Amino acid sequence: MKANIQYCLFTILPLLIVVAGCGGDKGPVVYFVTGTVYLDDVPLPNCRVIFSPNTSGGIEMDASGRTDENGVYKIQTQTGKVDGGTTPGEYTVSFSKMKISWDGKSYVQSATPGVEPVKDTRSEEGLPPIYTSQRTSQETATVTNNAKSNVFDFHLKSK
Repeated sequence: MKANIQYCLFTILPLLIVVAGCGGDKGPVVYFVTGTVYLDDVPLPNCRVIFSPNTSGGIEMDASGRTDENGVYKIQTQTGKVDGGTTPGEYTVSFSKMKISWDGKSYVQSATPGVEPVKDTRSEEGLPPIYTSQRTSQETATVTNNAKSNVFDFHLKSK
């Protein structure tokens, strides 16, 4: 009988504590972040906006969004919550606008018989290199717990 009580105390009770602790933590609190990206004072559509934390080991997390046809973006967390925002903190903001081009005649043949060849497309970055890397971008944002202050517009230059 004493062995059964000890078994319960040392085996089952810790397991129940662990299970009870699961699910209660919903992760860090995130705040809605939005804004508009301009290139040479014109709204920039279909541009990826990447928020990278300036600190490591904190609660900040990478987050990104994509601009719509009016250059407006809404950040979503790396967990994929759409329009979820990100955690408060200091961020370096970088951008990417890939251009896909095709010369009109090049195709890649399939190794599988009967499968049609596909266009041999190329992609290239459409923005100046200064904006496309966390290391070189001079664009920053400070996300706070005040939603009204989490609107960040970026005015990029092509030259």
